[in-house]
Amino acid sequence: MKVFSLTPKFTLAGLLTLVVTLIAVPVFAAGTLNVYNWAEYIGETTIADFEKEFGIKVTYDNYDSVETADTKLLAGHSGYDVVSHSGSAIGRLIPAANILQPLDKSKLPNLKHMRTDVM
Repeated sequence: MKVFSLTPKFTLAGLLTLVVTLIAVPVFAAGTLNVYNWAEYIGETTIADFEKEFGIKVTYDNYDSVETADTKLLAGHSGYDVVSHSGSAIGRLIPAANILQPLDKSKLPNLKHMRTDVM
């Protein structure tokens, strides 16, 4: 059995692919994608490459600890379209403030191409 490890670049590529699939219409309408992610988690040119390819401006904020992210997210109305957070924190955030929305898989035709172990 071949084991795959998730590199930050692979993780962001998957995340951004999912984002484009999930919110393409609202993002194109607004013109900006607001991302909140771990510090030093993506490559130096990833945002510029994404903006160039898709014509969408990316506002990229980062954090260095789970506590920092939790504080900002639990305050409400963060304005982020996409948040990359630790799996253990997600379990706390969902019931705590109802700040995360479940995926409507019926609207994700390309979901079949995603690895189920990272979804």
